[in-house]
Amino acid sequence: MKRLLETIWGDVRVAWRGLMKSPGFVAVVVISLALGIAANSTIYSVLNAVLYRPLPYPEPERLTVIWQSERAHPESRQGPAIAENLDWKKQNRAFEDIALTSGRDAAAVSGIGEPRTLRTQYVTPNFFGLLGAKPILGRVFEGQEAQDWTQTVVISEEFWKREFNSDPGVLGESFDIEAISSTVVGVMPAGFAPFYGGRIDIWQPINPANTRYSTRIDHWLMPVGRLKKGVTIEQAQVEMEVIAKRMEEEYPQTNKGLGLKVFPLRQDLYRWAGPALYPLLGAVAFVLLIGCVNVANLMQFRTETRRKEYALRVSLGAGRGRLIQQLLTESGLLALAGGLAGVALTFVGIKLFLVLVGDFPNAASIRVDGSVLLFTLGISLATAVLVGLLPSIQASRMDLNAVLREGERKTTSGASLLARHTLVVGGDGAGDGAAGRSRVVDQYAGPIAASEPGI
Repeated sequence: MKRLLETIWGDVRVAWRGLMKSPGFVAVVVISLALGIAANSTIYSVLNAVLYRPLPYPEPERLTVIWQSERAHPESRQGPAIAENLDWKKQNRAFEDIALTSGRDAAAVSGIGEPRTLRTQYVTPNFFGLLGAKPILGRVFEGQEAQDWTQTVVISEEFWKREFNSDPGVLGESFDIEAISSTVVGVMPAGFAPFYGGRIDIWQPINPANTRYSTRIDHWLMPVGRLKKGVTIEQAQVEMEVIAKRMEEEYPQTNKGLGLKVFPLRQDLYRWAGPALYPLLGAVAFVLLIGCVNVANLMQFRTETRRKEYALRVSLGAGRGRLIQQLLTESGLLALAGGLAGVALTFVGIKLFLVLVGDFPNAASIRVDGSVLLFTLGISLATAVLVGLLPSIQASRMDLNAVLREGERKTTSGASLLARHTLVVGGDGAGDGAAGRSRVVDQYAGPIAASEPGI
């Protein structure tokens, strides 16, 4: 093992010295590989955040979404009537709890500085507990605290720092939201965000028991459920369909022809991600492949210019395997440099991606983590093989005798050319009266000329 490591280290040093002699070549190769690797790492970072990394809640595999759908159009999805949340919680046996939440909303706020529009979200009081979120200050609101002209609210840590300078006395502070007097009762920790992207300043309460929702015509909230331990999605689906038929009989005017569909929360939030991101990953992989082909051509050209060097190594006893190992070490160093530059560019790529795409669920969690670094290392190693394998195999197959004969021809041709120039200079400078010097030139030019092929 020690000898193997010494051999590898020796190859690295030789490859490093060789590359440092061609800085322009190194710069072109590293930039070409870095751009392709960064594009792939950026898209993988997005995939990792939305599809591979667990949702940032306790036991996220038990979280579900419950949509209402028309039986005549099973693909349809809509939020159920807000009041149905009470019926579901009474009748189901599959869920520990079911909460309601809106998407990101906007509301006019006054009473804290200049009146302006802030980012808000409507949720039922049990929404925070269902997701395992606890306030870092104060408490969450209660259902009965949502009245027509007064309410209690929970604010985000970012909002607390920005508007109240992290004042612990913020609890009890009041301001108006759409002319409703709102009192702060809690502050949620940083990183707690809604499902549909973007940051939230204020959470406002929704009380399904309020008589304003008794008409069952309000369908603008999404139900989120947490399954009981040991209960599967399929079991929950069967039970909710039974409840849907019961609701259809009890409220035929509003529920006729409507069923219920239960989906895993991740699947529902990111149902767009697979069809959108996997083709994009394939596209940037193709871009990297094109870059690898171009770099391989550059490597091949570099190999052709170093034929004598490789022939000399073979003549000194280097086998094909050692020659291939040396050249792959060189391509590995280039790919590693491209990978490191690609990681740096990935940070820029993520920001650019978010600017172009905008907010989407879990967008704030997109980052370069250990998984992304491993992915980058993997594609860097694959790139090293792609760009270096074929040139190294071709270099190892060089005909030693042919390369040496080629070198002899070039050397002899150069000597012959020098002899001709010497003859010309000698003839012009001597004239008819310098026969002695002309004979001296002829004496040395004869053997040189005679040794030139074709003379």
